[in-house]
Amino acid sequence: NVPGQAAQADSMKNFIKNTPVGNYLAITVIYDARTNMSESLYVALEALGSTMIRQATPGMSWALIGRKGSGGPGMTALEGLNNDTVLISMQVPNYYSYGSGSITTTGFTIPSSWESFHWRHSGIIEVTQSQIALLGVRPTGEMDTLQILPGDSINVDLSFLNPLTSGPRYSTFRHAALLSSTDALLTPVLKDWWIDFSPPPDLAISSRTVGSGSVPGGSALNLPVTIYNVGFQKSDSSRVVVSIYDKYNKAREIASTTVDSIPVGGSRSIVIPIQTVNFSRRVTLQVVVAPAKMGKDLVAENNTAYTTFYLSGGSIPTNIQIFADGTQIMDGDYISARPKILVRAGNEGEGFLAEQAEFFVNNKLVERTHAATLHKGVSKTAISTGELTFTPELPNGEHELKFRLARMNGFGEVDSIEHLVMVKVLNETRVLQVYNYPNPFATDTYFTFMLTGSRPPDELTIRIFTISGRKIREINVPAASLQVGFNRIYWDGRDNDGDEIANGYYFYRISVRGDGKTDAAVEKLAKLR
Repeated sequence: NVPGQAAQADSMKNFIKNTPVGNYLAITVIYDARTNMSESLYVALEALGSTMIRQATPGMSWALIGRKGSGGPGMTALEGLNNDTVLISMQVPNYYSYGSGSITTTGFTIPSSWESFHWRHSGIIEVTQSQIALLGVRPTGEMDTLQILPGDSINVDLSFLNPLTSGPRYSTFRHAALLSSTDALLTPVLKDWWIDFSPPPDLAISSRTVGSGSVPGGSALNLPVTIYNVGFQKSDSSRVVVSIYDKYNKAREIASTTVDSIPVGGSRSIVIPIQTVNFSRRVTLQVVVAPAKMGKDLVAENNTAYTTFYLSGGSIPTNIQIFADGTQIMDGDYISARPKILVRAGNEGEGFLAEQAEFFVNNKLVERTHAATLHKGVSKTAISTGELTFTPELPNGEHELKFRLARMNGFGEVDSIEHLVMVKVLNETRVLQVYNYPNPFATDTYFTFMLTGSRPPDELTIRIFTISGRKIREINVPAASLQVGFNRIYWDGRDNDGDEIANGYYFYRISVRGDGKTDAAVEKLAKLR
C-alpha cells in the first residue's frame, strides 16, 4: 500500500530487483494497489508472474506468491484478486540445484596393504553421473588424484595402490564421490561405500607409559618409556624422540633412540638417558614415537606423550601426585565438575616440612595453606607423606590444575616445587576415548574408556557382538565400580556360556545411563591366538 508515499514504490521495486534468483516472494495488498504505483514496480511484479496487478483498484485485495527468475521449476506464480478476502497458498518443494557437487571423506592412514574398494549408487543414466576419485594426501596437505572410478566400476581391486603409497610421498588417503546432474529435479544418490584393507601397526604411548618424578639438578635423568603396538601388523623399527620446550615454546630435541620391532599386542620398554645440566627446576618433556624409515602407523594421536620432572637442589627427590575422587589424574584426563582433589606430597629421606601450600585453577589461586606440616613422624628409612584436599568448582572445558609447595629440603634450605596437570570437564554423561588393550588379544583384554558427567553413571553395559550382529557377551558394570575419568574393565575373552570365543573380528558397544541421559560408543576388537 503506497498512497501518500510514492517513494515506497521504488523501495519495493528495488527489493524485488535485489532478491536473489530462485527465492520466493509473497506480496499482498489489503487497501490500495493503484495510487502512486509506478510503471517500474508494475514491470517488477509482472516479472514475478503477475497478470492481475494492473487490474487492482482501491478497495480490492490482491496477493501473489512468485519465484524470482524464469525458465526453471516452480516459476509459475499463484495470484488472487478480489473485492473481499484473497487466500492463496503454495507448497514449496525441495528442489535440488542442477549442476555438480562432491562428498569427500576425512583422511585416514595409508594401510599396510590395499585390497578392494566397493560403492553403491543410483541415478538416471541419461541425466546423472557418479564417479569416485581416489586421493593421496601429501604431508603438505596437497592432494593427488590416484584414480577415477566410473559409475559402472562398483567393486575395484586396489592392489595397484600398494606401490604408489608404500613410500613417504603420501601420509593419508581420502576418497570422494563426484556427483552431477543436468536436471534440477533429479540427483544422483550415493548409497554406500567401503574399503577392504590390512591396517598397519599402531604404536602407542601415553603419560601412563612414560616415567615422571624428580632427580637432583645436574644429574642424569634415566627416562623410562614403554611403547605398545595396539595395531594389526608387526611393527618394524621405530624412533623415539624426546624434546624439551624452550622459552619460545618450541620443542627442541634433546635425546632419541631406536626401538626394535614390536609384535601385535606386544610392548617394548626402554630407558633414555638425558643430561639435565642447565635445565630449569620444572621440566616438561615431549616424547614422540613414530615408525622409522617409511613405515606406516594407524593412529597419530597416540604417538605423543608429555611428562614432567622436577630438579631438586639437593639429594632428596620429591614427588607430588594429584588425585580426583580417589583416582590419580594425568594430563588430558576427564574429571567431575566438583571433584575432591587430593594432593599427595612425599619424599624419600629424613622428614618433610612445608611452610606453605598453594592450589591454583587456571593460574588463579584457589586456596593457600600456611604452616602445613606434612611430616608424619615416621622413621628415617620410611617414606614421609602428606596429603591436602581441595574441592574446586569447574565449568565445562579444559583446566590447568597447579599445586605449589614451599618446603625445607635435606640441606635446611627453602625450596619450592610445582606440579601441574591439564584436565577436562564435561558436565554431561558421556563415554569417550574407548579402547581395549591388548587388541588383538590372545586370551583376555581390558576395555578402557573415559566417563564424563557430574557423577559416575547409574548404569554401564558392555555388549560384544559378532560381525553378523549376534550378541555373544554382556557385561553389566555396577555404579560402585565406576568413576568420572579413566576406567578399566576386564574381560576374560569368553561368551555368555563360558566358552572361549573363536579367532576373528568382533564389535563391542559400551553404553551408559546417568542423570536422565544415555550415551554409547562402538569399537572393533580382534581375537588372535
